Order: sequence, then structure tokens, then C-alpha cells
Amino acid sequence: CTLAQSGRKVLLVGQLDWVGGLSASLPWVKEAPEHLLSVGAMDDMLMAQTSLTRELGLERYGYQPVPLTAPYGWLGEEGETLLLFRDFERTLNDIRYFSRKDAATYAQIKPTLDLVMDLTERLVSQRPTEISRAQLLKTAMKLVPNRKGRQLLGRMASLNVFEMINETFESDAMRGLWGYWTSMVGPADLDGTGLYLMAFHATHRKQGVLRPRGGMSG
Repeated sequence: CTLAQSGRKVLLVGQLDWVGGLSASLPWVKEAPEHLLSVGAMDDMLMAQTSLTRELGLERYGYQPVPLTAPYGWLGEEGETLLLFRDFERTLNDIRYFSRKDAATYAQIKPTLDLVMDLTERLVSQRPTEISRAQLLKTAMKLVPNRKGRQLLGRMASLNVFEMINETFESDAMRGLWGYWTSMVGPADLDGTGLYLMAFHATHRKQGVLRPRGGMSG
């Protein structure tokens, strides 16, 4: 849409026979034809902070995002649950039930994750030409004096998700929740995928996680 609005000729090529690809809500399970699934859909955690929905007028076509109180969670074999709430303190309380150490660790790394998310949100909410080098440097420099923050970022950039999980948290609940969530972002066994922790943390940011009302049927 952005390319077309700028005067470019755009051709969309789809492999499947319907619009939306894997993000479309369809009866993927033959035995349950009335149950619609969006097997490739991603929740909105960053687009809502940009001007895209307004510029494209998505509301006119039925787009209505719903904020989620607890978008993700972990379920244990005995029925115990660890929920990832939009409210950070509420999430810490849930983590603390399984491991006080894990709750303390997550609280300790939150300032560094917040700084990186501040930079990410600034980048995705503005056109690249609107962001000055001075703005980028000012935001990035906030991380420089923080030795622990630099160490955390270094580990995230060099370890894969599973290594990062084992180094950071001790409880099966927290490891399972993070492992499940970040494995949806991309291949979790590649070096540098420890950075997926940012997506995990985005749940607590501003709008939090939004999901389109009615699914994403094409």
C-alpha cells in the first residue's frame, strides 16, 4: 500500500488460493469445520504505535483491535498456569509463585529492555527520513553507561533463545513460557535469537498486545 501510494507499480503474488495466506481465519482442521484458526497470524504489538492503521483507513474496513489483559501463558502438567499479563507487576506476581529468583531477575533486566524498546518504538513509529541521527544517538547512548545493560545485550546478540533461557531463568514455568512465545517469532536455535526477549517484553508496553476482533478472515 505504501509503495502504491508513492506511485510505484505493485504486484502481489500469493501461493495459496485465498487472500491473506496463513493469516486468514479458516477451518484448518477438517474434523472441526466450524472452528476457525489463524495459524500464521501475529498479534499487533508494534503496528498500533505507528500511523499505518490511520493512513490506510483500516477502521473503515472493519479493523477493530482488542487489547488483551493476558495474551500468553504457560500451562503445567498439573494444571498450574503462568500468565504473561500486560500489567508488569501482575506478571511478576505470577512468576514469583514459581520462582522468586526469576521474578527478581526479570525486574532487574526490565530497565535495559525498556530502553531498547524505546528505541524500537521510535524507529517503527516514524518514517526513516523523519528520524535524525542525533535522535538515534541520544537514545542509544542511554545504554552506554549501563555496564549490566551492555552485558545483557551482548548475551542476547550472541546466544540463541534456548541458551538465553537457561542462563536467565531457573523455573520450568518461566522457561516454558519464554521458549513457547519466542519460538513463534523465528528459529529459536540460531545465534543471536536471544534478542527475541524484546518481543516477549513488548507485551507490557503501552498498548500491549492487540488482537483483531473477529479474527483475520480473508
